[in-house]
Amino acid sequence: MAPLGTSRVFTAHKVRDRKLPSFRNSETWQQRRGEKTAVCCGLSMVLLRVARPWVGLPTPCDASDRALFRTATKITLGNGDTAQFWHDAWLPDGSSPAQRWPRLLAISTRKQRMVQKELTSHNWVRSLLKIDTAEQMADFVELWTCICDVQLSTRADAIAWRWSTSGTYSAASAQKAQFNG
Repeated sequence: MAPLGTSRVFTAHKVRDRKLPSFRNSETWQQRRGEKTAVCCGLSMVLLRVARPWVGLPTPCDASDRALFRTATKITLGNGDTAQFWHDAWLPDGSSPAQRWPRLLAISTRKQRMVQKELTSHNWVRSLLKIDTAEQMADFVELWTCICDVQLSTRADAIAWRWSTSGTYSAASAQKAQFNG
């Protein structure tokens, strides 16, 4: 049983099976024709370190949930303290290094580090010492060129929801993106 004051995230089919219509109809939960679908996992709260009782608890999200979240959000880089170097969309063009250079991600030794940690003293270069092909070297030069002008600031990183004009998450925009494409 979860401690009082914490929340637990279930996939939609578990909620349906427990016949909890109030959860099923709330903006945090979604269900589609009995299929298991992604639910709001609180990843933005974890990323932004919002002061909530459940922040710091592990999120019960799988790889597809995280991929959906990363596709739906864009990071505006501040101090780089909360954006992951490889996986979050913090590059100037709105993409992530993992999306643009998967060959480099495959040989990287530090895949979970934050942008601030990797950009300091070019630590990201040290994680790519296994480069051994011309394609990997070309990707390395392209990545270097893309991030050479990135400057960190003192303000915190900001996250924006791609599927609304205001940049703020809403259940309506998430459902529209999921069901209408």
